[in-house]
Amino acid sequence: MNIEKLIKTTQSTIDKMVPGKVVITVDKCPETKRKYLCGAYDTVAGTIHVHTEPIDRFFTDATLFLMFFKQRVKYMNASKAEQLAFNGHPAMF
Repeated sequence: MNIEKLIKTTQSTIDKMVPGKVVITVDKCPETKRKYLCGAYDTVAGTIHVHTEPIDRFFTDATLFLMFFKQRVKYMNASKAEQLAFNGHPAMF
């Protein structure tokens, strides 16, 4: 699997959904040596959350990884005030 191509295509898709809000990387766990597709973004609480998916023998593309963000598009594109006023799960925004 071409990791650079995976990062580039996933970043391009994410930028169409939530422009400039998620940074895509591939990181390697120092303990297990497994690679993970990672999407880091700022939360309304001021912390950074990272959504990950292992790149293992079952991984074929970023479709499942991207579903996490597709569920949260409206929430992630909302203003900080709108996010703070919302009390539900981000996928239900």
